[in-house]
Amino acid sequence: MRVVLSPMGTTGDIRPFIALAMSLRKLGHEVMVVVPQNAEAMCSKYELSYQLVDFDYRELVNLMVSKPSVREVVEILDREISAPFRVLQDIAPGADLIIGSARNYAVQPIAEAYHIPYYVVWHTPQVFESRQLTPWRFTRQSNPAWLNGLFWKMH
Repeated sequence: MRVVLSPMGTTGDIRPFIALAMSLRKLGHEVMVVVPQNAEAMCSKYELSYQLVDFDYRELVNLMVSKPSVREVVEILDREISAPFRVLQDIAPGADLIIGSARNYAVQPIAEAYHIPYYVVWHTPQVFESRQLTPWRFTRQSNPAWLNGLFWKMH
């Protein structure tokens, strides 16, 4: 099976996909990883087949700590959203499955355009209501279940 993995994000977003790629490869599947520039070293380290997206999350992090203007934020987010489309539209044909992260807005439309099954992975469990997890808006994340339930009702 030919699988395309396409996470977008910083190291914490990319590492689970690297592990998945290695496991799939070990099982004999052909895996192509489509990643932002900040993940190139990880892909090289594990000798994965990869294509780079023209975006680097280190640039986004550096911008956000510099108190950017609204225009600068809009420009970099526009680049983040549009960059994976250019690569995925070339890589997707012939794939049997595409798995991407929630920050990759190209996965669903590209997969649907080519009639390829796909999954989108969310790395943020706090966006799904659960008595075991505190909603993301609250900074304290280790609460008893009854308090989490109350926070979700307030959310």
